[in-house]
Amino acid sequence: MTRLLALALLPLAAACAELEPTITIAELVADPLAYDGQVHAVGGQYSNIDVAMLDCEPTGTGDDPVVEEGSYTVWPSTWGLQDGNDVLGVEVIDSSGAQTSTRPDYADAEELVLEGTLRYGLVTDDCDLDTQRHSLYLEVAIEDVAIEEKGEPDPPQDG
Repeated sequence: MTRLLALALLPLAAACAELEPTITIAELVADPLAYDGQVHAVGGQYSNIDVAMLDCEPTGTGDDPVVEEGSYTVWPSTWGLQDGNDVLGVEVIDSSGAQTSTRPDYADAEELVLEGTLRYGLVTDDCDLDTQRHSLYLEVAIEDVAIEEKGEPDPPQDG
């Protein structure tokens, strides 16, 4: 079973190839809450994260959810880093501070080391609103990954 862990990265810069991992994805999966808010360099292979939408009628109220210990779910990321069976999601923040779901221009399984801030959270199960799962992602700035940010369109020229 693949364990998915979402991760968003902060400053990575062009020095990506020169970074050495400071923690493994397996270590993060083992105790995600311990790393919340910490800056780490994480290595792995680029991976698209295609989370299938479950076809279910949600049950429960979500008024008093229970955290399912030992379970992890990917943060709603579109891509991440994979190391063996463990996947860490990456959230990219653009220059306005908003998250972007644009996938970067990396080859499938390309080896990367990204540095950023780890963010922990709980994610509610789509089918059982009374169940939550652990989630962790790496937060990175858009200028630190291979994504071209779309700027504002040029104003019309008077002619």
